[in-house]
Amino acid sequence: MWVTLSVLILSLLGNLYFFVNRSAKLKNHSDDLLQKLTPQEQKIVHYILLDKSNKEIASALFVSLSTVKTHINNLYKKLDISSREEIILLFQK
Repeated sequence: MWVTLSVLILSLLGNLYFFVNRSAKLKNHSDDLLQKLTPQEQKIVHYILLDKSNKEIASALFVSLSTVKTHINNLYKKLDISSREEIILLFQK
């Protein structure tokens, strides 16, 4: 019984360590990706994370709608993704 309990406790501690370590690595990865973006692209990511539409982003940044679309397309290429949902998955904290 003690052996089983010890193995269970070690397993739980190992899993906790794994998840904490993985979480830290994912945060570092998203920070690294964010640093590769221009300041304007970082702002676009911020507004996408706030679930703003392209029109709302354009209004907030005082740029045209086509400029926002261009920035988003550039984001997709730089991050090798194809949707806003993927941006949210990459950068949500």
